[in-house]
Amino acid sequence: MSIRTSEWASDNSFALRGKTYTVCKVLVANTEATLAIPTFNDVTGTARRPLKAVFSANGDFWANYDISIAAIPSADITDGTAPEFKPTVRLIDDVTTLHLMAPANCLVSILFFR
Repeated sequence: MSIRTSEWASDNSFALRGKTYTVCKVLVANTEATLAIPTFNDVTGTARRPLKAVFSANGDFWANYDISIAAIPSADITDGTAPEFKPTVRLIDDVTTLHLMAPANCLVSILFFR
């Protein structure tokens, strides 16, 4: 499977074309799930990593990038390592692993593109 690139439509609106590379992670309450960022072949066959990820979920979740989530925060974390609550669109060109955790069972869909 190849990864699609982002592009501007003829009406100057931003859009993703058709099917991209999307994964779904089943999160079990209070249990960390990890996902290695995949490598894709672009349209020329060159192996590339995605630049962006779009997250969508049917519940609350926390995410961290290359830093494990030991637990859902229950106290202040002020050293810059806190997980992020329900990210939407993120640049991930320097990330190798996503770490996800939810307070209740839920599904998280992650769409990757360049």
